[in-house]
This record gives sequence, C-alpha cells and structure tokens, in this order.
Amino acid sequence: MTRFTTPKAGWSRRLIAASAVGAVAAAGSLAGAPAAFAAKDYLEFSLDGTTYASSIPGPLFNEALQYIPGASSGTTIWVRNSSGEPARLSSAAFMSRSDPELSRLLGLTAGLKSELPSRTTLGAEGSCTDLSQAWDLDGGEEVELSLVVDLSTNAPNDTMNRSADFDMVFLLESEDAAPRTACAALAGSSQPPAGSESAPGNPAPTGTVASASELATLSGTGIPRLAAESNSIFPATLPERPADAGPSQAMGPAEQTPQAGIIPAGFQSTVEPIIRSLSGTLLIGMSVLFTAAVVLRLRNRSANE
Repeated sequence: MTRFTTPKAGWSRRLIAASAVGAVAAAGSLAGAPAAFAAKDYLEFSLDGTTYASSIPGPLFNEALQYIPGASSGTTIWVRNSSGEPARLSSAAFMSRSDPELSRLLGLTAGLKSELPSRTTLGAEGSCTDLSQAWDLDGGEEVELSLVVDLSTNAPNDTMNRSADFDMVFLLESEDAAPRTACAALAGSSQPPAGSESAPGNPAPTGTVASASELATLSGTGIPRLAAESNSIFPATLPERPADAGPSQAMGPAEQTPQAGIIPAGFQSTVEPIIRSLSGTLLIGMSVLFTAAVVLRLRNRSANE
C-alpha cells in the first residue's frame, strides 16, 4: 500500500513524501496534497505518462503477490515538476513497519529504466533510507521512473511468513535552495502524521521563502507473505547487482507514523518449497543407486553359475 501528503510556501522548495510500501510484493497508492495546497501542487504523478494529478488512487505495486528469496516486483510512475522554475527531485524509503527478521534483506531500486542504479538495502522499522539518484527537472518537465522491490537471495528460512510495510518519499525543491536529502526533509517537516484524524492543510516548515518546503506523500508498495504455492511465486526481474547500503536514519517515535494520505503495503515470502524439493531429489537418487546395485549383484551370480 502507499501514502502521500504535501505542504508549500512560495514555491521555493517542495517536499513530497511518497509512501510506497515497497518490497518484493507491494502495492502502492498516491494520496495527494491537502486541499489547502491544491492550487499549488507543483509535484504531480501519473501511471500512464499522460494523465497527471496530485494523487493516484490505489497502490503502486500489487500487494497480493508473494515472494521467495530472489523474487522482485516492478512498476513505473511518471513524476512532473509543474512549477515554472527548475527544481531537483530526490527520493527515499521510510520503513513504517517491519518484522525484525526482514531488516536489511529487502531492497528498493528507483531510476530511469535505461540506467537503473544498484539496489538500496532497506533498514529496520522506523528507519529512513535515501535512494542514490536525484534528477534535475525544468519547469513542466517530467521523468519516467522504474521502481523495483525485492527480497534478497540470501534471505534465510526464518524470513518465512514475515511482512513489512514502507513508504516512498519524494522531495522536489528549487535548485537555488541548499541541497538536502529526502530523509532530512521528512525528519524536519512540520506536517501532521498520517494517522491523525483531522487533515488540515499541511503548513510549510518554519523558515524564509527561499528555504520553505512542501511535504507530500505518495503511496508505494508493501511486501506480502512468502509464497505457499508455486503459482504465486514470481522470479527476480533484475540481474544480480551489489547492494547500495544507503544510510538508514532512525526516526523518532513521532516521526514513525507515515504522512497523511499514505497507504501502507506488506511483503512476505517463503523458502520451504525449495527445501522440500532438495530432500525429494536426494531420496530419489539414493533409491536409483540401491536398485542398480541389486540388479548388478544378481547378474554376477547368474554369470558365475
């Protein structure tokens, strides 16, 4: 599942926290900026590259999928800078909930389809991890991003039937502003938590017009349970690449709640079918060898007689 929210001031910087529960199996959705900023939604999203809006209904990933180690799931989203000035787009992943067994075993990749970067390893529950790439967008320019979540091939048996949810955060800020990461912007945001019942307009963080920012949240995907049946298992879609262990920043208790409008997702996978297959193959091999030995012994006796 996923979530999104947004604040803004004078459009110098805009932070968009996009919640994308992303992992091997995920489902994400977009919850746009509050009504107070509806007229100043400079960060817009699209699932087809044609129709843009400040929000996208439903999850980004199919959270019904189930995964085994090495499996992954991908989706595509277009992000547009709808302001009239150049801006810098960066992103991060916030782990809103996770079983401890999955810590640093889930990976997220976000980038241009033609040049996907190394996967970024996601941390424990409550951590925020910045993704490696950023993009400079002119006013009105859009970028097509490929998103992939996966479960590491090194996932042990104790990851079976575990789950995790994470949100994807996007930060769009003026190129004239001092650079900062999406996680830093999320931690310093004055936006109310997603769980709050009232959803007034998100106020811009304190500061001058040149340093003001808007916070918005996009929904992403979640990681479902490990597959119990072979027909629900999906093979990895990415080649083996070294993990980019981006720094994970622990968020305070008040910051662990995703932004308003964020829709969570989950992930799960299993390795039990692999173990069963290996055991069955071994038993069959031993039976064949035993039968061959008996037949050979009988033939030798017949020849001697």
